[in-house]
Amino acid sequence: AMPPVGETKSRRKRGDKDKDRAAPEKKRATKVAVVGEDFAGNEYSGVIREDALGSRTLEGAKSKYTWPGKAKYEGPLVQSEIQGRGRFFWPDGSTYEGELVR
Repeated sequence: AMPPVGETKSRRKRGDKDKDRAAPEKKRATKVAVVGEDFAGNEYSGVIREDALGSRTLEGAKSKYTWPGKAKYEGPLVQSEIQGRGRFFWPDGSTYEGELVR
């Protein structure tokens, strides 16, 4: 049907909906490095992400972290937190392997 005189039917092209939405916030640049290094006095092997402000977080599915007393963790780290299935090793020889949640 034709619109009444004085009114027009607007047609949108595919994808125009996205233009009406607010533009997403720009993400800050992030540097990513796979390293084996001293991190806060502890030994760490895995991914370190550094944001534009210099804040560093530990990431990775196969991270290794050893504390000065030689307790050791192997497994996933997400934003510097132990998360998922991993293993702990203690200096006395005891171990734990399984799901770890915060």
